[in-house]
Amino acid sequence: MKNQVKWDEITHKLQNNDGIFIDVRTEAEFASARVESFKLIPLGEAFLNNLEGHLTTQVKKDVNVYFMCRSGMRSENARALVCDLLHTFNGYAINYYNISGGILSRG
Repeated sequence: MKNQVKWDEITHKLQNNDGIFIDVRTEAEFASARVESFKLIPLGEAFLNNLEGHLTTQVKKDVNVYFMCRSGMRSENARALVCDLLHTFNGYAINYYNISGGILSRG
């Protein structure tokens, strides 16, 4: 499926710091199983404002943003939500991806 990536693709990107990595799970889920380099921005009422604030400090060129949750459902909702709203930021192009299967597919 378009705009979906698997964990084996993410591993290389994490090692090379190739993208922006967002965890949309709750604080409790994040505390119980954390993945280094992922910024916690829970999907909820303040999600868009918090994401925009984070992108302000991170986006310095065209970039890919990867969303993760527990199983891939919330992260796909986050990707779909921002896809049309924030496809450019400060003049830079942003591509959004969902990590299919979420943290459960990490192995």
